[in-house]
Amino acid sequence: MTPFQDSPFFPPVMADGARRAAGALAPHWSALLVLALFLIAGLSILDDYGVTVDESNQRQTAAQNLAHIRGEPDALPISHDKFYGVVFEAPLLFAENAFGIEHWRGIHISRHLLTHLFFLFGGLFAYLLSYRLFGSRLIALFATALFLLHPRLYGHSFYNSKDIPFFAMFVITLYLTRRAFERREILAFVLLGAAAGILVNLRVMGGVLPVGILAMQVVDLVRSEGWAERKRVLAAAGAFALTGALTTYVALPYLWSDPLGRVIEWWASLSDHPTNPYELFRGTLYQSKDFPREYLPVWLSITAPPFAALLGATGAAVILARGFGSIGRATRNGRTRFVLLLAGCVILPVLWVIVAGANMYNGWRQVYFLWAPFSLLAAYGLHWLVGAVGARFRAAALGAAGAGLSATLISMALLHPNEQVYFNMLVDRTTAEHLRTQYPMDYWAHPVRQVWERLLDANPSASVSVNGTEFYWGSVMLERTWGILPESARRRASTAMSPEALALAYWYSAPRARRESSVHQVKVYNNAIASVYEKGDLSAIYDEAVSDSGRSLWHVAHREDGSLDYALVHSGFHVYVRDGSMSYVRDSCSPTDMTRSIFSARLIPKSVSDLPEKWSSHGVEILDGMHFPGHGARIGGKCVASFPLPKYPLAGFRAVEYSSRFGDVWVTEFKRPPDGADRSPGSPFDLSLSDGALTYVKEPCVKADTEPRFYLHVAPERAIDLPEERRSRGFDNLDFDFSEHGVLRDGKCVASVELPDYRIVGISTGQFGDLAGEGGNIWEAAFNAPRLDRLQTLAEE
Repeated sequence: MTPFQDSPFFPPVMADGARRAAGALAPHWSALLVLALFLIAGLSILDDYGVTVDESNQRQTAAQNLAHIRGEPDALPISHDKFYGVVFEAPLLFAENAFGIEHWRGIHISRHLLTHLFFLFGGLFAYLLSYRLFGSRLIALFATALFLLHPRLYGHSFYNSKDIPFFAMFVITLYLTRRAFERREILAFVLLGAAAGILVNLRVMGGVLPVGILAMQVVDLVRSEGWAERKRVLAAAGAFALTGALTTYVALPYLWSDPLGRVIEWWASLSDHPTNPYELFRGTLYQSKDFPREYLPVWLSITAPPFAALLGATGAAVILARGFGSIGRATRNGRTRFVLLLAGCVILPVLWVIVAGANMYNGWRQVYFLWAPFSLLAAYGLHWLVGAVGARFRAAALGAAGAGLSATLISMALLHPNEQVYFNMLVDRTTAEHLRTQYPMDYWAHPVRQVWERLLDANPSASVSVNGTEFYWGSVMLERTWGILPESARRRASTAMSPEALALAYWYSAPRARRESSVHQVKVYNNAIASVYEKGDLSAIYDEAVSDSGRSLWHVAHREDGSLDYALVHSGFHVYVRDGSMSYVRDSCSPTDMTRSIFSARLIPKSVSDLPEKWSSHGVEILDGMHFPGHGARIGGKCVASFPLPKYPLAGFRAVEYSSRFGDVWVTEFKRPPDGADRSPGSPFDLSLSDGALTYVKEPCVKADTEPRFYLHVAPERAIDLPEERRSRGFDNLDFDFSEHGVLRDGKCVASVELPDYRIVGISTGQFGDLAGEGGNIWEAAFNAPRLDRLQTLAEE
């Protein structure tokens, strides 16, 4: 009995169709076997990957769009995420609901599975397209393996539901493009238009392919003979354009109210992206808008498997030579023209990024789609090479290609589960802790799960508590990754805040000294991508802070070399620098005070030459995004935290507490007076707010303390309350000289300034001066709505 023998369960028509399908698939058993092996491998390692930064954001964006579709007009995202469509994210949410998945672990495991399946689905279309192009199952098999075996993309294929679906959809759309131009049928172009619309919905950069398709149709129109053929080309182009536009519009709710205006805004966002993070590039720290023009080409060259890069470059060179060598023949030859389209899909986006200066960060993940046409160009390069070397060396050429694929597979196995950190031999991968000083390594907090697992394995009979030293990449990701651990592990893992909890330093702004004394590290290429260490002796720091409570509000001492050794500043927290550490202490502190804000510090070196290379052009070192729990704890009703400073001599610092809702909560700054200057002047004043007036008090006080002019900027709740000439600035200027509002008597300075009677949401004050020899202010303090009430008690504290 054959598998498809006629029976009540297989009527004749169905049986005949099944036999034809089986006959069509039989020659391609090797491709099906390869894809099946990839599927088995993916299922076996599915639970090895952690939660990453953007996953929850993507899921939330889909939920907001779906809420808008259900009739909630204000539900749409308001951040840059409004430009991300939901054609992939919505089915992930539907799958959660359909299968009743509610637990955090199940949600993310299911998301990782479906994202990886779509990645493999793209691999199937890479095979079909290559076979359609080259007519060789072996070359098509090679193209499929190349498509799937980029180490960085393979790691992302589980947890990146933004760039990977776009990458897979790109090759699907390429396949439908080839099919449509072969068949020349309206229905084929309608299907292609729908695919192109989905592609643009995933990322607006997908517009490069529809532009190329329309260019091919223009060529067909020019070459058409007779009105009948022209009408057919115009009808196909119209069907493609209309279907693509409608699909894009329907699948992106943000466009519904103002399609044209918002499409223009959407496209403009490519070169004016609001996200502008600092990131390392070749050892120098840049903001993303300031990257040098070679940023993308360099990233592509140092992260591509070398043999694939050589074959891709060969394929591109051959097709460009053939195309420009005979443009007329190229436009008539379907395969040549299509491979030229592949080359254009790689070269033109790269040129556009270089020329337009489009924002790029996180390596090149925003343009991962380039690997789809590039892998096909590499297959074309191998196809040409096999023909060029002749039968005698054909086996050697194919063997070299197989060896290249094997080398990539071995690299991926050695890196697992950190394939996303792959670099090739064009960079130094052997010197310990060198690579991470040149380029960002992991940037999505994927290794946080490995931190949990390794600490739990190292303490099999004990509970483990870890706090994050950075807000998002530490504290938030520890919580999210805790939820994806198996239940038995979750019972022993905790993020409870205590002096004994370990601290996770993930982001590359984490203090270097902590890495040197780490308890455990996750390493790739002998470079730490996550470090866990013990907190300092917070009880001793607390005791020292209590004993220092009687000191003046600003106390300064210096080492023999003249650098800062001790500075105590009262602000939202008491902030002081001593013995190579910066510490924060606050009385009457609640857990909320410790977790709702982010702290940062700008460290001013005594000599700029002491700065690490990446900070040398900035003149200061920035320690950003620090989260209190990872550095501190709540002891005796007070919050106390401390983190080690770099070992170079400090001339000053600027400390900030930042709230995502209210902006800077407070800012305080100290700069060392120049050598030879009287070190007693320059001390900040106690500040208090009472009966609508801001009072400044300092004791002891000398005349030199009062000579620099004071500035006082007041921000109202409503700009209309400001004098008309100041509304554009957003604050009132109440700058004054001490003689106008103050008195110096018996070694005590007191000044009081009456504030406007409108509702105030922010105050910034200080004294102008040049104590550091570099311009700036002698001191400053800033307060906004959440901390204005603190001003009433600062003097008493």
